[in-house]
Amino acid sequence: MLFVRLFTNVENEQKAKDLLQEILEPIRQYILLIKKLNVKPYWKIKDQFVVECLLELDKDFGETEKSAFLNNIADTNKFFGDPDDEYIISNQYPGHIKDGICLLDVFFNYVK
Repeated sequence: MLFVRLFTNVENEQKAKDLLQEILEPIRQYILLIKKLNVKPYWKIKDQFVVECLLELDKDFGETEKSAFLNNIADTNKFFGDPDDEYIISNQYPGHIKDGICLLDVFFNYVK
């Protein structure tokens, strides 16, 4: 399972969903099921939306696909956990990040 929480700086919910789709494009072929998808305004900051998505991935999704997924989003990676299964990127970190993203939190091997 892959859990994605995306904080966006876009005009509306549809653009937030579009940004999520753009981020997921490199791994689209590995997505078996979208178990959960929520988009809502972020209550703390005006003109921001939060997208939460829980995905079931194919068993062939491995380190190469993980790298392609992450490199599509930003060139600066911060991993947490042992093994590294949480990825966080922020527009406050140095380096390039895809336009519209304020913060992205991704949990690989997500267990509810």
